[in-house]
Amino acid sequence: MKNQAPKPKTQQAMKEMDPYAEEQELLLALEKREVKAFLRLFKDYNDDLMIFAYSQLNNQKKAEETVQELFEELWSAGRFKEIKPPIYKFLVGELSRICESKISQ
Repeated sequence: MKNQAPKPKTQQAMKEMDPYAEEQELLLALEKREVKAFLRLFKDYNDDLMIFAYSQLNNQKKAEETVQELFEELWSAGRFKEIKPPIYKFLVGELSRICESKISQ
């Protein structure tokens, strides 16, 4: 009998083995255009993205509009397949691009 690594028995054990397992599940749901998944994405990342946008734009209203623009662009374009964990890194990169275009205007 060959020695085999024990298989994780719980979802928690799976998460400990792969720190991005939960994000992968979220991304799969987003690829299926599940509204609940999109709302979770917004809820999980909106505040941190607002802080980042404000730090770039120094304007609360512009920061809010820019973060909203990012989420609208993601949903309308359905670009979820190109996102790889960590999700936050992707979102900040996209938000940075949008902020730079607003600054240069």
